[in-house]
Amino acid sequence: MRFFDIHQDFKSYRPYLLPGTEVLFSDLTGCDLTGLDLSNCIFFACRLDFSDFSKATLRGCSFEYCIISHDDKGPSFDATIGNPIITNCNFSLDNKELKLSYSPPYQQIIENILVIEDIEYRSISDIPVGRFVWDSDTITLHEVYGYAHLFSRNHTYTQGLLFSIYEQIIFDQRIVELPDDRSNDLQELIFTQLRDTFIEKDVCNLFEAHCTPVDQEIKLKVLRSIYGRVNSPVKSDQYLGLQAMIKYHIYEDEFVELVPFEELCSIILSQDGTLRHKSIWMINEVLSFYILDESMYRRLEEILKPFLTSALESEVKEVQFDVMNLLEKRIFFNWDMGLRRLIRIRDEHPDEKIRTKAKEIFDNYSEEDS
Repeated sequence: MRFFDIHQDFKSYRPYLLPGTEVLFSDLTGCDLTGLDLSNCIFFACRLDFSDFSKATLRGCSFEYCIISHDDKGPSFDATIGNPIITNCNFSLDNKELKLSYSPPYQQIIENILVIEDIEYRSISDIPVGRFVWDSDTITLHEVYGYAHLFSRNHTYTQGLLFSIYEQIIFDQRIVELPDDRSNDLQELIFTQLRDTFIEKDVCNLFEAHCTPVDQEIKLKVLRSIYGRVNSPVKSDQYLGLQAMIKYHIYEDEFVELVPFEELCSIILSQDGTLRHKSIWMINEVLSFYILDESMYRRLEEILKPFLTSALESEVKEVQFDVMNLLEKRIFFNWDMGLRRLIRIRDEHPDEKIRTKAKEIFDNYSEEDS
């Protein structure tokens, strides 16, 4: 599994930090990782202030481009098992003793981070001009990765500043040549800034500008990875995956292929109303508005049917009612099992609202069939 920007909801992610997991661009300040088996995990471009790795298993665990902002804010590596691999970080471990590096470019990165954090406590009108040192002609990979964790800061100035910087970095390779995989990861970081952020509109405009059928600068691989978050065990990640599908889709066959349709259908059974409503909206969008050939349409129907049937049998009334809203949008398939379930709900369900809804759908279906 791969997790991005997990600072705000760390406790939800903690049970899924298993061997081989990648954690990217995350502010792990004060996070408790004690006792976890982090064998072969990768922590990439993370901030580790006051994080606690005590008694964690770190065999084959890699820290790359990670930073600590001050020598009195170091993470704890007490009684860890195994030796981690530390690459391009501003710290080293010598017999589990933490040592910080104060050489460039680390010192400039830390100074800029502290400037940004100071600015966050000021009003926009009180921010001194030019406090942040940014020279796009001399940007290094250490700087590119060193600031990325700051996206978790819910502050207008910080997010606006980072957005303008990373838009340049990603779409103007003359500034710094990024490895392809990490360029994709940075794109994914930016295009998942869709919840409780000040730059959501800017992010969506960026998608419109760089992802058209003719000029797909945003790689389909990135969209597939973002869409795939609907299969995450973490609810906030599922939400972002669904939100991204709704905001980032174009009515082209190649985009349909990216949608993890079975996982999308499974969410209609969720007891979380927000997730359920978004999945139903997207299912309707795919089946009603995408230009699908007959074989693709039938294949998607067959994937959806068992989930519709299960939803109609659900003991949760809200799930039943919502799925009937989906059926009402002319997505009713002539299959015996679904029809039998609908008749039983119409005749026997204890909730009058649901019985009435089932009757409306059944009557409309009967009229169309005749």
